[in-house]
Amino acid sequence: MRFIFFLSLVIVLVLASEGRTQTYSDADFDGDGMVGFSDFVAFARAYGSSESRYDINKDGVVGFRDFIFFASFYGWQTVSNGTGQIAVTPPGGSRHEM
Repeated sequence: MRFIFFLSLVIVLVLASEGRTQTYSDADFDGDGMVGFSDFVAFARAYGSSESRYDINKDGVVGFRDFIFFASFYGWQTVSNGTGQIAVTPPGGSRHEM
């Protein structure tokens, strides 16, 4: 339980230290509407490089902070609600209308 708290605290501190707000779509590298395994594979291949597409926090390198952002959005997806609006659904969470 302490580990989960510590990990959550680290993620919050890293997210709070960044100058811009990242969204789940910053981690949806293949554009399929879901941050999933194919996005992870693409991110892992780019890790350590300076490929701007995968540099989520825009610090010039694809590194650990980018991984923290990516991991925090893993499993998120967009779904149509039938009215032309899009809902963002985190894994196991409730929908957020956009």
